[in-house]
Amino acid sequence: MPKIIDHEERKELIMKTALKVFGIYGYKETNLSLIAKECGLSRTTVYQYFSSIDEVLHYAVKTGTDVLFEKYNSAQWQGDSTPFELLQRITTDILDCADHYKTEITNFILIMKSFKPDLGAVIHHRSVKLKILFSRLIRKSQADGQIVSANSGDLVMKLIILIETYCLHLAFFEDQADQIRELLEAYILSLKV
Repeated sequence: MPKIIDHEERKELIMKTALKVFGIYGYKETNLSLIAKECGLSRTTVYQYFSSIDEVLHYAVKTGTDVLFEKYNSAQWQGDSTPFELLQRITTDILDCADHYKTEITNFILIMKSFKPDLGAVIHHRSVKLKILFSRLIRKSQADGQIVSANSGDLVMKLIILIETYCLHLAFFEDQADQIRELLEAYILSLKV
């Protein structure tokens, strides 16, 4: 009987292994052959899924953000939450996901300076979705009188900066990450009317 292969599971294995390999050897020193060896797969098999290491990184960014946005937009996840409560839940969930994927985030941050501009554009494009989601929730909260009246773009940028800071501290200054989480939670609560 032929072996049944879960292609999405295999792509995720390659992606996670690639992030680990990038963190160890550096982005410029990594190739698909090295990733294949670390995965325990043949080079040909890896090439069936990805044609370059850039493609692996594109997949990592897209996959990670797609999963989150799909979850945040589901009616079941949103429930009866007010826009302000949803903003709090999403922010907390992002930090919890960062905690869960700490190793992958650390490796991703280590290789970010080696990114080619087109991957930087992909990352920017994916973060724009988060900014739009936050902006929508903030404007709804303001319309409901739940949070202070202020420029929603400024509020969103502060949230994004605090989330990015949390990820950076989680990766490199873990003993300070809890302080950043507390700061982010306090910032969100300070918006409440």
